[in-house]
Parts: sequence; structure tokens; C-alpha cells
Amino acid sequence: MPHQGHIDTDNLRPVTEPDQSMNTATIPAWELNPARGDLDASRECRRLFTALLAAKKATLTLRDLLDAKVAKHGSGYLDLLREADAGAYSMRTIDARIAQILEDVEFCRWLLTATDADIAARFPPLKVEPPGRRRPRGREAAE
Repeated sequence: MPHQGHIDTDNLRPVTEPDQSMNTATIPAWELNPARGDLDASRECRRLFTALLAAKKATLTLRDLLDAKVAKHGSGYLDLLREADAGAYSMRTIDARIAQILEDVEFCRWLLTATDADIAARFPPLKVEPPGRRRPRGREAAE
């Protein structure tokens, strides 16, 4: 039996009427002109929405699968899977894999609220050598 609050991911679609609690957009996407150098907001929104939808679907699938199996077989189910050698599909590292997913989601949350200063501190600019100058390599560097 699906977890209470289960969402049928096969029928998910974009929200056509925004929830009152959601921020309302202030710039209609069609007013931006990508040919002029503006961001193609419609395309970017579509790409982000597709990625969010795929992440939500994958998370719900994993949650529902684990929930159903643990409900049926008990907590020993996961202990057994951690011990089983299934080659590339082994679950010895399931805890670390889920922790990595959580870390990735937390990073996405951070990006949503980060200021330009936060981003600059986290991602300092790369130092690029001007054209025509090359860095010495190997024996040249030692001399």
C-alpha cells in the first residue's frame, strides 16, 4: 500500500494556477529577448522544472519502494541487502548514497538563497593566463 500522501508521479504536470503562497513572477518570460542577450527565461524555467520533476519522481520512487519493503519485511530487510553481494547493484553503500543525495539537495537549497557575495566566496574566480603567456612546465619550471 502506498505511503499516505503518495503522489502519482505518472500524472504530474506543471502548475497552471500558482498557489497564493508562491512568489508571483514579475517579468513575463516573453518580454525578455534572448537575441538581445537576455536570459531565455522560458527555456531555463522549463529545464529547471524538468529537473525538479525528475528529482521528485526519483525521490518518491525510492521512498515508496523502501517504505513498502521495510513495512513488509521489517528493518532486517535493509540489513540483509547491505550484506548481499549483488555486484554493481550491491547496497553496501546505500547509507552513503542517500547521504550524498541529501547533501546535493541541501546545496541546491543553499543556491536558492545565496547572495552574489556568498557565491563569490564559494566559487572564487579562476586565474586565467593571458594569451601569449604560457606557464613553464616540467624542467622549465624548476630552472
